[in-house]
Amino acid sequence: MRNPIIVTLALLGTAGVVHAQGAREFQIHGVGVVTATDYFGGGVGVAIRAAGRTRIGLAGSVGDVDGQFGGRAALLVTYHLAPFRQRGVAPYAGGGIAVFLASTATEYLALVLGVESAPGSQRGWFVEGGVSGGLLLSAGVRVRWRSGAPPRQP
Repeated sequence: MRNPIIVTLALLGTAGVVHAQGAREFQIHGVGVVTATDYFGGGVGVAIRAAGRTRIGLAGSVGDVDGQFGGRAALLVTYHLAPFRQRGVAPYAGGGIAVFLASTATEYLALVLGVESAPGSQRGWFVEGGVSGGLLLSAGVRVRWRSGAPPRQP
């Protein structure tokens, strides 16, 4: 489990370089994973967006794992089709790793499809679904801080 932590720290350590060209994000979300062991919880996340269409995010949540206290952490890299749209919704897709923490830690591959509102603005909502040790559904709000001049469409 040390390798995912090292990779996560290395990716988040590049935030200063990417921030000079893109944006930083903070999110509050609810998440549910339905499988043989159901998980429902809520949490927060941080992300960096490159100047192009890529987003690297780390999210953590706490909640209920079949009646027990548990947690979930996910590191996702997503590709956004319309990252500078100021209004309306824009789709994205991504993948990464997720770790469930209950009585033991279990790692999963995570694949998501999502939509977010106004990704080029300062805030918006998102909804994503996918697979991550079961069927995944997550929704929440994101707040963005962009650096420098307004982004241009590539």
